[in-house]
Amino acid sequence: MIKKKLLSVIIPLVIFGLVYSGCKKDDDDDGSSTMTATIEGSSWSATSFAFNISGNNTSIVGWKDNEYVSITLVDATTTGNYDVGISNPSTGAYSNDGQSTFYVSRQGYVNVTEYTDLRIKGTFEFLAVKATTQDTVLVDNGAFDVSTKE
Repeated sequence: MIKKKLLSVIIPLVIFGLVYSGCKKDDDDDGSSTMTATIEGSSWSATSFAFNISGNNTSIVGWKDNEYVSITLVDATTTGNYDVGISNPSTGAYSNDGQSTFYVSRQGYVNVTEYTDLRIKGTFEFLAVKATTQDTVLVDNGAFDVSTKE
């Protein structure tokens, strides 16, 4: 049972790492990209963004200082609702210290309302858990509108 739970946390982290490594951080964003959320009751808004589509996998990451929120959608090719629960390959993640502490979605959703090769837009919320301590973080009221320049 513990092995299954551990794998259900490790697999999304590995997927996130692979997709994240293919993302191109867009520090020269033209101001059209946004990502906001409420994290444990506090407003958060990203200042840098990355958006990548690799086959049927889509990754969206927003950074503000050392904090980031990421969404990885597996087998996502269109608009719709995607479950980011612990038993699903799609995940939400949060880190408050760069990349050394990960909280991975235990339950939640992403609702993609626009999906093209150059832009993805939608809303999200998830409850994320830290595997080593079982501490949780609530990321809700999330919205993203991220584009890439060609």
